[in-house]
Amino acid sequence: MLTVEGRETAALLALRNWVLVPMTTLCWISHLILAAQASPPISPVDLGCLLLASIAFCLALVFIRRPWVLWLSLTGLLLLVLPAFLPVDGGVWLYPRFVIGQSGYILITMLTRRLGLVVVAASPLLLRVLWALGPTDISPDGFTIAFGFVPVLQLLASNALIWWVWHGLVARSMATDQQLAQLQQAELTALADRERSALWWTSTRRVHESVLNSINALMSVGSVSQQAAQEWAARARAAVDVAEPGDSPAQPTPSRPDGGFFDGAQALVSAGFTGLVAAGTIYVFFIHQSAAWRDVLGRALMIAASVTALTLVLRRLRVAPLPATALILIPSAIPWVLAPAAGDCGQIATVASVLSISGYMIAIIALCGGLVPYLVAIPIWGAGAYVLASSAPLACQRSPIAMMFNTLSIIPLTLIVAYFGMRAHRASMVRLDDARARTALAIGRAEAVRLVNQQLSQSVERSAELLTEVGSTGRLTDEQERQFTCQSALLRAGISVDLERDGAFTLAAYWLVHEVASRGVPIRVVMLSGSQDRRSLPTALVGSLATVILANGDQLSAANLSISCVHGQSLDFLSVMMPWAIAEQWWGHHGRALAAEAEGDLCLAVHQTEQHGADGELLGLITIEREPAAQAQELVPVP
Repeated sequence: MLTVEGRETAALLALRNWVLVPMTTLCWISHLILAAQASPPISPVDLGCLLLASIAFCLALVFIRRPWVLWLSLTGLLLLVLPAFLPVDGGVWLYPRFVIGQSGYILITMLTRRLGLVVVAASPLLLRVLWALGPTDISPDGFTIAFGFVPVLQLLASNALIWWVWHGLVARSMATDQQLAQLQQAELTALADRERSALWWTSTRRVHESVLNSINALMSVGSVSQQAAQEWAARARAAVDVAEPGDSPAQPTPSRPDGGFFDGAQALVSAGFTGLVAAGTIYVFFIHQSAAWRDVLGRALMIAASVTALTLVLRRLRVAPLPATALILIPSAIPWVLAPAAGDCGQIATVASVLSISGYMIAIIALCGGLVPYLVAIPIWGAGAYVLASSAPLACQRSPIAMMFNTLSIIPLTLIVAYFGMRAHRASMVRLDDARARTALAIGRAEAVRLVNQQLSQSVERSAELLTEVGSTGRLTDEQERQFTCQSALLRAGISVDLERDGAFTLAAYWLVHEVASRGVPIRVVMLSGSQDRRSLPTALVGSLATVILANGDQLSAANLSISCVHGQSLDFLSVMMPWAIAEQWWGHHGRALAAEAEGDLCLAVHQTEQHGADGELLGLITIEREPAAQAQELVPVP
């Protein structure tokens, strides 16, 4: 038997109870009605077994949430079929194909794969043996055709499909549980990494600030003693050595299990119906073997409906309501074509069987196409079934009436159970998607924090190397000053950014500083302090700014290239100052098109200022503005 280990597996087993217990209970109710109408009355042995079965089914409904409840349902089914194996006489009331079929259904879902295969083969064999015994209380049903092997083939096909679907669902639920466990572990690991990285950043921030102050002091005086340079370099390296967190281990990214048609309850219900349809189509070839147009049309409709139902199930297709309505009209018309054949009692068992199969076809198409096609089809089918049953001789109306009752009462209730089961299954997929989203968010943030810390460490380490070089000569060269300016920008940006609080504008400014300064273009960081709005900015916006700056890097210095990000007067404001010629070039190649695309969200502009750079060039200001949202909604990618 299946051992419950995870939430989704437990949900599948609970779903099994909610599908099979009502299904077997409806089978019991239909047999109660048949027993009450039996003529002659059923035997005392039959009555006693029926009463004991009633107790078992009532208890099963009471304890439907318990894992062992299916044993009660199985006991009730065995009590229903037991009189057929005893030498007693009585009225006809028992349909063994349904009782033995549902018993096999329960056992297949309760036993292991190998034992389930034994049940797949044993149930049809038991049905054939029962018919060979010739009990008087069972309905001939389809046993009078082809030596009674059509019901056997139906049960074999139904059992095989149920076995295949059930163990596929079990494997998928176990895989889902494993994925959820991986996601939860990944989320915990990511949260721990983020916490460790945040603690490291807090503990080393003062050292980073000290390094930044040392760089600024050095650039202000232009020279330094070897001893002072060594002290500053040692202080810088201390920032790298203070419990720096290592790389986070790679986290799993589980794939989403296949959903679609193969929703739990839908699959469980449709599997049994499909097996009955697959083999039951044979019945239509035993109705009036003639070339009359009704007989030809009846066989054509039956084959077309059967192929449609099998295609939908085996290919796991979903159908829109309109085409599903057109398809479902095919089996709906079958009772009307069969009605004239019901006047012959010799044909009535075959006609009733075909009537039942057409009802299963309607159920399968409804499972794939929704409620609307079913509501269109069932009145048409029901009216045709009533005409068919009414046209049969009074002495042989029992079989078509029983099949009509099965389709109009038991199948709709089964579909309702399947519908709620499908909703529960889809809710489990939503839980998995939510877990995946939470994990992706946690991993992304942890990785962002770790990456910022790593970039800070690289900047500090490079600064320590530069300080050592300056200390060896005692003087600061132009190239060293340019590199110090880059490292100063990287340190100031890394210290200023807060990945837990800052929104898209601040992180975009940080990304731009890192992209530019890490490639040797000096930039002055004025301020990085935006809102918490995490709605992402267009990738092309910041990317095009970085491209233009890097392309003109030899013309730029901290004196004519600066960046600022502030939040004030209900606006996020990001500005980049650069030579007017470069700003105008960016606007013509990128900015004007981006401004047109972002209309209504972002406000992009370029302004000519009255300021001049160190070389006397006129400076321009590129501005990006947006009104922040009330709450942060999206995770912003961080380099």
